Amino acid sequence: CVSINEAEVGTGKSMAYLVAGFIAKRTLNRGDYPVTIATSSIELQKALVEKEIPNLSKMLLAFDIIKKPLTVALRKGKEHYLCQKRYQSYYKQIAKYKKYQKTIERFDKMQLQDGLVDLDRFELRPSLKDRICVKTTCFKCKEKPFCGYAQYVAQTKAESNDFQVTNHNMYLAYIKSKPDELNPAKNILRPSYLVILDEAHKFKSAAEDAFGVRFDEEIVCDYIRAVKVLKRQSVSAREYKQAISRLMTANDALFNVLRARTQADDFESGNNTLIRFDHGLWNLLNSLDSAISEVEMLREPDEKVTSLSIDYARDAIATMLAEEDWNHWIEADENNVLSLCASPKEIAKEMFKRIWDTHVSYVLTSGTMSDGTNFDYFKQENGINRLPAHKIKTSTTESPFDYKKHTRLFIPCDMPRPDNQSEEYRKAIADKIIEIVKATNGHTAILFTSYSVLQSVYEMTKDALSDYQLICMTRSNKSAIADFKKSKNAVLFASGAMWEGVDCAGDGLSSVIIARLPFPLRSATMEQKKDKYSSVKEFVRKVAVPEMIIKLRQGVGRLIRNETDTGLVAVLDARAYSGANAGKVQDVLKKYTRVQSTEDIRKFFRDVKSDAYFE
Repeated sequence: CVSINEAEVGTGKSMAYLVAGFIAKRTLNRGDYPVTIATSSIELQKALVEKEIPNLSKMLLAFDIIKKPLTVALRKGKEHYLCQKRYQSYYKQIAKYKKYQKTIERFDKMQLQDGLVDLDRFELRPSLKDRICVKTTCFKCKEKPFCGYAQYVAQTKAESNDFQVTNHNMYLAYIKSKPDELNPAKNILRPSYLVILDEAHKFKSAAEDAFGVRFDEEIVCDYIRAVKVLKRQSVSAREYKQAISRLMTANDALFNVLRARTQADDFESGNNTLIRFDHGLWNLLNSLDSAISEVEMLREPDEKVTSLSIDYARDAIATMLAEEDWNHWIEADENNVLSLCASPKEIAKEMFKRIWDTHVSYVLTSGTMSDGTNFDYFKQENGINRLPAHKIKTSTTESPFDYKKHTRLFIPCDMPRPDNQSEEYRKAIADKIIEIVKATNGHTAILFTSYSVLQSVYEMTKDALSDYQLICMTRSNKSAIADFKKSKNAVLFASGAMWEGVDCAGDGLSSVIIARLPFPLRSATMEQKKDKYSSVKEFVRKVAVPEMIIKLRQGVGRLIRNETDTGLVAVLDARAYSGANAGKVQDVLKKYTRVQSTEDIRKFFRDVKSDAYFE
């Protein structure tokens, strides 16, 4: 069965589900089977392990409900931990080149020790972290007896805990691969029949990654560097060199075609391009796989290569060649390194089969899973609607905070209809932002759905807002949100991650401006969804509007994070006060007290903020 529990900020949902998990485990007499809690953020996992569960344990001990403290284990995927072997290899490789001097200095400053090293302790860009973390092909590694991660895995098999805390990706990897006694690293999670999925609005995205495959253009390059001197004695140098050359050519041919197909993506959600998996692409992948096989036949076996991810890439290629009803897309990271990705088109069906239609009981919780009316869209997208109705329970718990007193809502009635290509529209957005930011004295996050509009409006406003620290968030600027949190009265021009899951309690964030209602932008994925409906009107009603409302709720939810927070929500979209969906937007925002002018905003802030706020 599945229980969907929407709990807004301030409701104490973490303690609520911990108590429920404890009671269920005891009532059902699950013995050694722990309650599993899976989240999407490292911060929440840390809070559960170091604060919430110890607090629950103290209360239960104080009332003599338990005789010994509750136990909890934090389980993270291997990609979060250092592989000393890969690290040493990469360090030697880049030490030869001056252009990597900053990376070398960062590594030296980290002062990495032997044993288990958690890479989450360090601020590393994803591509760098991927170079030195534990990878999938370490099973036969000769360094295992000395490996901190291997020892950690062995320890987990001997432990029995009341709770195990992990992330969505690792839980899904466990679901996908269990049981696999031949590779205990895949079984780092213990079996569990009671599972709590916090931050559940992000679970579907994690499932698309977990049940899909991907590999990037640098995997083959890394492999070639590792094997170029591993020629078998029986193979001529010329033959081996030609095989290596054919492999590099095959890799270049594939990713050159993919790079040509990559479209300039203006979406706030990331730089992705959905592509058609045609016969030409099939042939390129097949040629790449054949070229890898040829080199594998001609090279000497060497343990130094076991930590490389070429086997993972080959598995991904084999899946793409075999599966027909899958989506394929291209992703580019902050360094413009391309990855070819694929996942089942019917991800909801896959989730139902692998997750919900089992003997496991699930509690799903988040502050935003409904569209403000019901959970129909959420259940449909995640495949939960395929369960019998009696196996699905839902509940909504509203925030106890005093929004009427502590917040204001501003929806100006003089904004043009949204048109990202219009200079007049962008200028109107910029002018209104300047007014609002000056009325609130900064402390503002402006949420966009388009990177080009974000950049354009930033350029139009930066001179007028020069009294404030301006932070412009881009795909490559990973520190923008952290910099904003450290600032005093900054203005953050943001997209992507800032729409959800970012916690900025206190006066640092006192104003959230929604530049445009977050309707899903036109994309290949949306066109694919639209094809399932008999009319555009039905698609808009059942998909576009619910998705927009949920995303809007997530965006405005960044403002009030505790009971003393005060601030403003502003929506600069004409469709928020007129048109077919204005009523739904205003209904979602009804708990905010509405004002009519920037002068009203200025007066409210003078009433609720201290003098120090304006310094």
